[in-house]
Amino acid sequence: MPETCRRGWYDGASDDFGGKSLAVIHKAAGDVIYLLNRGYGIRSAVTFAGNHYRLTEHQRIALERTLTSDTKRDDRKRREVDVLTQQIYIDGFNVIITLETALSRSPVFASRDGAIRDLAGLHGTYRIIDKTDYAIRLILEHIAEAGAVSVHVLLDRQISNSGRLKKFIDSVAEELRFTADTTLTDCVDTCLQRENCVITSDSVVLDKCRNWYNLTNRIIRCKIPDAWVVTI
Repeated sequence: MPETCRRGWYDGASDDFGGKSLAVIHKAAGDVIYLLNRGYGIRSAVTFAGNHYRLTEHQRIALERTLTSDTKRDDRKRREVDVLTQQIYIDGFNVIITLETALSRSPVFASRDGAIRDLAGLHGTYRIIDKTDYAIRLILEHIAEAGAVSVHVLLDRQISNSGRLKKFIDSVAEELRFTADTTLTDCVDTCLQRENCVITSDSVVLDKCRNWYNLTNRIIRCKIPDAWVVTI
């Protein structure tokens, strides 16, 4: 049986992203955006603002993952598509983990480019939990309803339990009678960058891919009404 787990939760989450803390984070975010628009790198901008406002490590990670310059935001939005093509390409771990986090009622973050991101992180390890099955079903059901014929799910081979997750995805797809090609690869980002209709919230991929579909945002907003979505 999959482990019962609250993906992305930690003891200080409510203090970091609730109440008065959000007002401080919003001020810090304004400073970070100001610096990004003037050519500073995201890491140095967040360090500067984080030190000034005495932000916690998780608050700093949230700023780093959700903020971008006006130019990059506008470019990503320009290449966002509203309709799925017949074949789509999914950054498997990226999308599944964010949905697992939202289903766990752990904080997920509405970013400047419209994507919703999490703080869970992988660090080379992953395990299937009690939210995984439902997360996969939400993905495949949305894609099927949107008219896509097939989906290519790319998983990082080097992440632990990637093989188990592949079998899990294939099993759910077979049950739903949907065509899903799940592939283990050492170069997920590189593969996604050259495809159309990419589904991910990875900033590096979004800056280089031909176009992308904001699936995670749509699912969380429509299908997970009790998700804790923090707007930075």
